[in-house]
Amino acid sequence: MAHFPRRIVAAVLAALLLLALAPRPVASATTTPTPSAGRANLYVKDLQLAQPHVTPDSRVAAKVTIPNEGTSNATSTTLEYPLINNKRDATVVLSAGPSPVVPPPAPTPAPAPVPRADIVPSSLKLGTATVAAGGTTPVQLTVDNRGTATAGSVQVTISLVSGATTSRVASLNVGTLVAGASGTVVTTLTAPMLAGTYTVLATATTPDPETSTANNEVTTTLGVSSALAPSALASTGTSCDYYASPTGTGSGASASAPFRITNFWTVARPGKTLCLLAGTYRGADSMIAPGAQAPGLSGTNGNPITVKALNDGAVTIDGKFTQIPVYIASGNNWWVIEGINAKNGTSTVVNVRGNDNIVRRVVAWDMKFQSAGSVFSCQSTGTRNLFEDVAGFGVGSQIIAHSQNQTGQRDQRVRGNGLSVL
Repeated sequence: MAHFPRRIVAAVLAALLLLALAPRPVASATTTPTPSAGRANLYVKDLQLAQPHVTPDSRVAAKVTIPNEGTSNATSTTLEYPLINNKRDATVVLSAGPSPVVPPPAPTPAPAPVPRADIVPSSLKLGTATVAAGGTTPVQLTVDNRGTATAGSVQVTISLVSGATTSRVASLNVGTLVAGASGTVVTTLTAPMLAGTYTVLATATTPDPETSTANNEVTTTLGVSSALAPSALASTGTSCDYYASPTGTGSGASASAPFRITNFWTVARPGKTLCLLAGTYRGADSMIAPGAQAPGLSGTNGNPITVKALNDGAVTIDGKFTQIPVYIASGNNWWVIEGINAKNGTSTVVNVRGNDNIVRRVVAWDMKFQSAGSVFSCQSTGTRNLFEDVAGFGVGSQIIAHSQNQTGQRDQRVRGNGLSVL
């Protein structure tokens, strides 16, 4: 809406006031009345601008209508309001129009992306998709660098996955890959001794920054066609009745449905064998501890209870310095413990107290630092216990110690750092 200057508004109001209060001639116009006639009656009826819209501080013409409703003529009529302040024109000031449209600032250009590597294992091939247990097949892996920067020290790890168990089987060096380059590595994969279907997992890594690491893996499938051959069973001496793994939740009746070690104690009988699948076993339910969990459970002469690694050296029992990894107590007789590693015990790592037990091809190390004990311990009143092809090292006041008071204790091919047999 337009706004008139105060001086115009004041002039109009002054004219209206003079018309209302002053004797004729009216204040808004002057006249020379006829002496013998009546009076004139002048008033400002209308005020119009020549232009409805003007720019601020500009000038505009005004039209004023002054009727005479009196009984006498009005002559020499002069509009008074232009004479206010001795001015004959009026300045009309209107309110400013809409604010000028200010264009938004130009967006700040995004910084140029930082060059990064992006290594992708693009092809994983097996020479043979199905092999016999213990057989071999070549593996070929191609790794691409799809990024915009060089990837240095590219490494490839190849693993076998079965259920929740992952076993690394190879680690290969690809080297440096410039942007857009590819590298190929070849190795030989040895199949597990258990029949089944395995996932071959290849993972590529680099210490250099990557665009994404979500595409750093590729997989394929390996089938193993047969279980342990008879010759393999003969080398270990017994077959497997039950199977256990570090995370088993099955019935234990097969390698594809293993249970935990602790589940074996309720089904163990003379002549039964528990085979341990590869992995590291931790926690009370994964210790070979019939002395704590099955007191009195025993085999018989010619039919011992056996706990062994399915593949020698592929099983580690970790007491984490809170458990005894292997504990055969007094009353646990005719046991065979075979082919495992044991570490991080409390007062000892391997503790045998019963009679007629065999610890064979076992490597043990490190007991709790504050404990004054030995890595291998054969204590109390037990007799005829055999430690065969065992080795010990690491933290312990002694590596192997026995104080059984009876005769018949045998230690064959026992090796250790600081070995002491009492």
